[in-house]
Amino acid sequence: MTEPVRPIEWHQNNIKITGQISPSELRKFASALYVLTERQGYQDMRLDFSGCTSVFESFMLPIVALCEKCQAEGVDIELVLPDDPILAALFRNANWAYYIDPRRYEQSTFEGMQHVPAIRYRNPDEQHAAVDRVINVILSSLSKIDRSGLKALEWSLNEITDNVLNHAQTEHGGFVQATTFAETQNVEFVVADAGIGIPRSLGIQNHDRALENAIKEGVTRDRGSNAGNGLFGSYSVATISGGRFQIHSGNASLLASAGDQLRIVNDRPRIYPGTVVLVRIDCGKEGLLEQALRFGGVKHDPPFDYIERKFEDSTEGEMTFVLKNEAVSVGSREAGKSVKKKITNLLSMNPGSKLHVDLAGVPIVSSSFADEVFGRLFSELGPIGFMKLIDLKNVDRTVQNLIDRAITQRMQNGTERGV
Repeated sequence: MTEPVRPIEWHQNNIKITGQISPSELRKFASALYVLTERQGYQDMRLDFSGCTSVFESFMLPIVALCEKCQAEGVDIELVLPDDPILAALFRNANWAYYIDPRRYEQSTFEGMQHVPAIRYRNPDEQHAAVDRVINVILSSLSKIDRSGLKALEWSLNEITDNVLNHAQTEHGGFVQATTFAETQNVEFVVADAGIGIPRSLGIQNHDRALENAIKEGVTRDRGSNAGNGLFGSYSVATISGGRFQIHSGNASLLASAGDQLRIVNDRPRIYPGTVVLVRIDCGKEGLLEQALRFGGVKHDPPFDYIERKFEDSTEGEMTFVLKNEAVSVGSREAGKSVKKKITNLLSMNPGSKLHVDLAGVPIVSSSFADEVFGRLFSELGPIGFMKLIDLKNVDRTVQNLIDRAITQRMQNGTERGV
């Protein structure tokens, strides 16, 4: 009989990844990389994904972290992309190819509105920029976001990415990647590092118990543990919202989702030398912040969230939206969709607040962009609502004419339909 093909095989300096790869294969890959580079001393590695047909972010992002660490230690890594052209494009667009093999692949310039490619951060400024990028994509791709849910997600993302800088004890920093799911209002993000791992950070030799303790309220706030309540709060936010929460560190994995019992899986003796955290949150769940973020029985309301920092003015009840900073492009209807969603979300999360749309530095927009943003907003808000809530500032005369035309056409179409 022909032996079944194993998902991960290695021979000499070549690691071959085949078929549909799940996160459960992560430790096998980490073990192979460790044996070949640390024990056998190979300084040139070849990662062959040619036969790979499917991968997950929670498998690829920690691989990226491991490979970056190896490169910093002088190991040259050659990446062979999947034969599947769609999957190969994903490797490029998600930045996996660049971080694994930066000499052969360029950094991604992909500007999708539903995905945030892998981002590396090594200091607080880079961390905050990465978190802001995720929140921006959420506002641009999801509809009817509850501000409580968005604040809870932003808090969780900040806490988990911050853990890498404060507790992973790695000079290589961490990686974050995120995906939005418009049909369910869900956001899933993965944070990975190749640091010391949670068991060593907490000083607990039993890896199962270390992960279990990591999500208990107050346990990791002990000064001797050198950690905070970020994992506990993130676990609560994810499960209460109906999402899921996972940790992979050392030789153990903690898996939790709404309606399922908490599971801890051990893959001894294989070890992932770092930490991977996956969080999936429903941003549309009302009151999520109040329900999930309670420490010592007291509600925690994070101050100065992204909306407040980026859009809210000192004048109470007013916001400013600088179009040139918020639009990837002003030349197509597709670009207008993300801008319109962002504006709609801001209005719904701040009921009654006036939004000043600043068009300074925007000399021209396409007719389709003007219609998608301003024509649709006028149609949905109505003449009185639009005038009450939307204020256009610093508008070029040509742009103003295009916006006026889009609104007029929407009014005429509505009159013809009897709307």
